[in-house]
Amino acid sequence: PGRAGGLTGRRGRGSEPRRGRAPCVQEGCNVTNREKTEWLGRYRREAARQQMLCREVEALRAEAERVARTLGTRNSPGLRQVRTQLQAACKQLDAQAARCLTLRRQLVWAVSRLDDERQREVLLRRFLQGQTVQQAADEMGVVVRRVEQMQTAALRALDLQRAARGANGARAHPATPSARPGCACAPPQT
Repeated sequence: PGRAGGLTGRRGRGSEPRRGRAPCVQEGCNVTNREKTEWLGRYRREAARQQMLCREVEALRAEAERVARTLGTRNSPGLRQVRTQLQAACKQLDAQAARCLTLRRQLVWAVSRLDDERQREVLLRRFLQGQTVQQAADEMGVVVRRVEQMQTAALRALDLQRAARGANGARAHPATPSARPGCACAPPQT
């Protein structure tokens, strides 16, 4: 009796299951664990893009050397074109490296604010080092299910708004997963 159709399950939290919702800093706002996972995963995606740009720069350098050897030292249009492409790729790579560094700092700062050391370790292994749940479990000496539980608990405890303010000064980072449009913790629309 009193269990609204059995939806409370073992936990007895109310009539609706939580379904991945985690409390946000602002009262009345919810940022889901999925949104937090997306925010944490940005570093790995940007690091992969940086690796791709590194390979592109290496290929362009090799092409420039090949063209220079073929044409000698004369300043041909083909060599100028390859050098221009190489310079543009190097600029892209520098900008990407700066983005990766910023994201890495934000991620480390956010995770370092968690109280539980094992939760911090799980998030760093998963989102900074890119380990799978199985790899993290093996290296931590626990079962996969325990890593999943620690990751879920860490995501619930993670305060992205506070983390973004702390990592970037007083302003929240615009890429921080704001809640729904019109939410009190959403960054101002410009």
